[in-house]
Amino acid sequence: MIINTCPVKTLTDLKTSIDLDDLQTQIQNEYGTKIMIYLINLSDIKSLEYAQTAFKMIKETNTRGVIVCYQLYGENNIFDQVQQFQKDSNSKLNVLIKGMEEYNAVLLNIKDLFVEITIPNYRECPCRKPIILLYDENGTKGVKTKTTATLTLNTHKIEIGETFPQIKEFQNQENKNEKRYKWELEYSSNGRLACDIFLCDRKYSYLFWEGRINQYFEGTDIEVGSIENLCVLLKRLGLNEYEINDFVVYWMGEMKCFKSIGVRIVGEEYEKEVKLAVDGFSAMRRVFIGMFEADGIHLKGIESVKQIERPIGKYIIEWGAFIIH
Repeated sequence: MIINTCPVKTLTDLKTSIDLDDLQTQIQNEYGTKIMIYLINLSDIKSLEYAQTAFKMIKETNTRGVIVCYQLYGENNIFDQVQQFQKDSNSKLNVLIKGMEEYNAVLLNIKDLFVEITIPNYRECPCRKPIILLYDENGTKGVKTKTTATLTLNTHKIEIGETFPQIKEFQNQENKNEKRYKWELEYSSNGRLACDIFLCDRKYSYLFWEGRINQYFEGTDIEVGSIENLCVLLKRLGLNEYEINDFVVYWMGEMKCFKSIGVRIVGEEYEKEVKLAVDGFSAMRRVFIGMFEADGIHLKGIESVKQIERPIGKYIIEWGAFIIH
């Protein structure tokens, strides 16, 4: 959406040179956010006031702003106030233009400018500590059962990194863009606790793997703020206290660097691009999130996330995360 804060006929005419609705749709589909472009005339205080009003109306939505200042006539009287508005609205770009051609060029290149400055970099981002836990609450303790756990990765999206215990790769003849990996193991029930896993005469608490993300994962961005609120979110997503504690301990150092923790909840796309199957286990809950600095970004909070029912009986839990820089 473009907020033209001081309409001028020539400016209105220039807007038709780019399909702004298509641009808005493309950015929202690709990055899960909307773009608000504030056009502020540096010669007109009413122009700034209009932009401030527009910001108040949309600040609770998942919208990121770009400020484009122009001065087609008069004197520059409000630049200091515009700079303060930039801070208040967390708008990441302040472009000063002085003529029609420059204005048109800004509009034509606004997506590239917006993406470069406001969109986090997801490429080559490590997906760390996805762990796979098996639960068999009604199984017989001490009795080992053989099974195979299989991971299938879309290598355009994510590639395998470190694993423990070591995983075996085997060819996928049907799709060259996919790679399949498997653990052949035994497990035994621990009641309501995670199963013991046995492989190569050693006992493990879970299956561990890491990945290298080549393209960003879409999802829902929210602000949790603190580590305490992150724990609340993870519980709503279906993890138990033991799993939440393990998550927080592992990611504590990274999370403490954020003034306010933002979380991207990745759902359907992760299920599609990273397939998991364990023979004999049909129920599954997978929690995969990205974390980022949310200070100054206006996002919904954890109250927008509904409680997800955790499986019972015989099921799989997987959790993992990555940092959005």
